[in-house]
Amino acid sequence: LLEEIAAFINDKKVAKQFTLSGHSIKTYDLPILCKRYLANMLPIPELIDNSGLKPWEISSIDTLELLKMSSFNSESLMESCLLLDVKSSKSDDVDGSKVSDIYYSDVDNIKIISNYCSDDVLATLNCLLRMLGWDVVDKIENK
Repeated sequence: LLEEIAAFINDKKVAKQFTLSGHSIKTYDLPILCKRYLANMLPIPELIDNSGLKPWEISSIDTLELLKMSSFNSESLMESCLLLDVKSSKSDDVDGSKVSDIYYSDVDNIKIISNYCSDDVLATLNCLLRMLGWDVVDKIENK
């Protein structure tokens, strides 16, 4: 999976057309990914390797950072969704704290986690769209 991610984000066409973005991507997602590359003795893709960079040199868009508005307070993705009137990816069935338990359970866990992550991506996208003053989307087309 890590090699597939690297192949995707190292693709010159992808790098030109897209900017990595997410909620807490700079302080959670990218560092975790980089550590997984290190743990598996794989090269860290340049696009996600932020080690040694100053905060203003990191090109990723982080909705957590945008919504902080230079304050010390930060909102969770769920709080950001509430603030921006965006449908949240969180439900009674699944939230981030339950992913590990679901993964190691006997149910069809990968499908549940995949759906949860896809909903998280949609919620984050819609928060960013709302901050830009654009309309939100109902779904993301997979090609």
